[in-house]
Amino acid sequence: QDGLSMESLDLPMRFGAALVVFGLLALFLWLLRRYRDRYLYGNGSADPVIQLRGEINLGLRQRVVLLRVEGRSLVLAVGPDRIHPLGEWEVKEPSHASA
Repeated sequence: QDGLSMESLDLPMRFGAALVVFGLLALFLWLLRRYRDRYLYGNGSADPVIQLRGEINLGLRQRVVLLRVEGRSLVLAVGPDRIHPLGEWEVKEPSHASA
């Protein structure tokens, strides 16, 4: 016996495996934080895909919100356990007349 057994190698291998798992988790969280704005902003533009245009509180846990989503406006009633659509319409973008 040369002093190295499977039991003595088991602890360093577990420690190394834990380091790899935590390293991959840290990398995933860093990538998620770095690239999450690509999912919130359309095509690299500064305009968010979903815009909160306004909200009115109706009580402690109820409110009405006005959202703009890709050229459409939505009015939603938001409660603690559900979201109910109240209205929806298409928004016409203002045209910029060139002189």
